[in-house]
Amino acid sequence: MKLSQIQRTHFLICLVGLLPFAVVGLFWTFGWFEFMELKTLDWRLHLRSAQAAEVSPDISLITIDAKSEAELGILFPRHPNLYSPLLSSLQKANPKAIGLIMWFGHEWADSKLLPGDKLFVIRPYVSPADAENRLAIPIVKDDDWTPVPENLKNARKSFSYFPFNRSDGIRRSAQLVVKNEEDANHFSLETELFCKTYGIPLDSIRLRNRFWRGDFLEIPSVDGKVTRIPLNPQGRFFVRFVGGLSPVRGGAPSWRSTSFIDALNQFENSRAEFDQNFKGKCVLVGVTTDAAPEILTPFGKQSALALRAEFLNALFNRNFIWRSTPGIAFLYLVCLALLSTLAALVIHRTGHGSRAMILAGGCLLIFHLFLVLGCFVLFNYWMEATAFSLAIISAGIVNSLFLAHLRLRYAVTQLRETQDQLVQSEKEAVFGVMSAQVRHELRNSISLIRAPAEMIRNNFQRGDVMDLRTRPDQIIDEMNTIIDTASTLDDMIENELSFFQDTHLNLETHDLEAILLSARDMNQALIDENQVQVDLKLPTKMPSVRLDADKIRIAFANLIKNACQAMPEGGGLDIVVRVGTEFNQPGGRQRRLFVSFEDEGTGIPEGELQRIFEPFHTTKPRGLGLGLVNVKNIVEGHGGRVYAKSSVGIGTTFNVELPLQ
Repeated sequence: MKLSQIQRTHFLICLVGLLPFAVVGLFWTFGWFEFMELKTLDWRLHLRSAQAAEVSPDISLITIDAKSEAELGILFPRHPNLYSPLLSSLQKANPKAIGLIMWFGHEWADSKLLPGDKLFVIRPYVSPADAENRLAIPIVKDDDWTPVPENLKNARKSFSYFPFNRSDGIRRSAQLVVKNEEDANHFSLETELFCKTYGIPLDSIRLRNRFWRGDFLEIPSVDGKVTRIPLNPQGRFFVRFVGGLSPVRGGAPSWRSTSFIDALNQFENSRAEFDQNFKGKCVLVGVTTDAAPEILTPFGKQSALALRAEFLNALFNRNFIWRSTPGIAFLYLVCLALLSTLAALVIHRTGHGSRAMILAGGCLLIFHLFLVLGCFVLFNYWMEATAFSLAIISAGIVNSLFLAHLRLRYAVTQLRETQDQLVQSEKEAVFGVMSAQVRHELRNSISLIRAPAEMIRNNFQRGDVMDLRTRPDQIIDEMNTIIDTASTLDDMIENELSFFQDTHLNLETHDLEAILLSARDMNQALIDENQVQVDLKLPTKMPSVRLDADKIRIAFANLIKNACQAMPEGGGLDIVVRVGTEFNQPGGRQRRLFVSFEDEGTGIPEGELQRIFEPFHTTKPRGLGLGLVNVKNIVEGHGGRVYAKSSVGIGTTFNVELPLQ
């Protein structure tokens, strides 16, 4: 089915409008915008932290700080036996779980067996080769796990891993699950602490996937509720930081934080306060001294203890960041593309310009940004901001340029139609004038032909009353009149009406001297009649010229005829040919051929000289006034120019310039 022009235009608008979204969507699929998207996530987290942040009352921190080391010495890693009294004391307070936020990469010689009931410690693993695969959960082999000290053999061991972004070094997510070679799931230390705190068996955790939710951990609670923790395809969870409540330097009042030495003193001197701080809690023990390594997060540097506390706080409060799945993001991108394209179609149909498209694109961008921000602030829902904003901006620019192109093309089409109408009107006017003048010239010529013919016919019809049989010379004179008039008509058709012929040039290399001699011979009768002396002055070396010989011959013959007609009493006509260089051409220096026709006629007045190349302008009693117009068209068609200089009573010079190769 053949589409109409309007349908093709609408199809092109849709194609151009959808193209930026398709290109950006393709790059987004391969993760090209992930770093910028993470930066916008940091900004949204900071904006969200301005609201009241909640810290779970089920978390209690014990910090190995400067005060503790000042009284007990270096606690980590040199004196492991100092941990045993604290852990034994905590066991008596009956906490839900105890997490040692430390790495144990070597054996503690001569150390006591630390109490293992409810104790959880970090067991690192060597990062597998597929750890950076964006679409798969890492597989950790048995040989990849790092051993822990023997005195911690009764403790529950699991990994605690916060991968960092290679572009800026910031840690934004936590690894919740890895797989072994048998495709079984291993859960992070924080997940096991969460389950231990709320009495949830680990074997009840399920890894699920739904179109609307994506990947998530489904954890049933004892109260019948189900906790769903969102994951990305790598099994990572983006931490919902509470920001300003970091426990790095003693923490804020909302965190239940106690110094290591203060906890020991409380157990000895204030058992009730000790039980109040740690009974039924998830207790985290970690180092917060000035010498402790710090980790870069979206809220600045934090200690390992603070980072795990942030993670557990998000789990305990069910304060998760749900990121839109690829399917949902794709549907949303399609909706944005359709809205943008629909706006372009409406703007084109209503006749508005590119400014309206820019305004529509700006409104769509504002809507998108408000929707992205509102979903995150109100629902902790992370929608793609960077890539889709770029798609909207790109589509707005492309649509604006394309609509401007369509309007420009329409304006050019209208201009051409108007120009065609004007040309048609001018042609009609020209042909009207031409038909009147041609009719007048033809009537005069026909009358001159008809009169002698009728005279001879009537004479013989009446019995040769003029006695022409005995006077053949008179008949010959009348026949010459008819022939001369016919020659005049032929000359008018050849030299003036050729103005309306096809302007196509048949360019070939010719000898200019032969063309000039031929043009002179065409006017030989007029030259002899007016007793004009024609002098042809040629250069020593006459160059060959690439031109249309027939048309140039007509132009030169017209100029010679005009010169002879300007000298009815005789005179001289110099035809001078020379080769020179023209400096005023756009291409710089160019060799050109100059042909001058210098007569000694009556000259042309200044007022008439400005109009000699206008159609139908003539000072002669006979003729159409198209001869010089035809000369001008022929010369300019060859890339040259023709102009005249004249002095009344002295003569006129017509100069013809033609380009040389």
